[in-house]
Amino acid sequence: MGIRVTNAVKDYPNGTPVQISIDVTRKKQRIRLDGIIKTVITLGCNRCGEPAAESIFSNFSLLLSEEPIEEPEIIDLGATLEERFKSKEDMEEDDDASIDWEDRLYFPPEEKEIDISKHIRDLVHLEITINAVCDPKCKE
Repeated sequence: MGIRVTNAVKDYPNGTPVQISIDVTRKKQRIRLDGIIKTVITLGCNRCGEPAAESIFSNFSLLLSEEPIEEPEIIDLGATLEERFKSKEDMEEDDDASIDWEDRLYFPPEEKEIDISKHIRDLVHLEITINAVCDPKCKE
């Protein structure tokens, strides 16, 4: 998965393209964004230090709400047996509940645009590994 760059990464001085695909779902006073990010970044080879291409692929979900978002006092990390026997409507609410509070954004109805670039950058940063290699045959 990811994007295949046909040129050398050094041929992209301003960075490689980032592909983002987003599905948008509106429920009541919320908008849910489910998406995929694909790109290639340039890292230093872990063996010789030369530029090395690293493919990045990540899924994400964001919940935009018309109501201000407040950080919960208690974060529930567990699941109960009762959750298996919920109605379809309750399951849809729980689907939104599965989104971390950091991925919930206040989006008042009078606004026409929202900047999600910080979330996209954070997702890319989380996918960066430290073992990039310029070429599998690199021995230096």
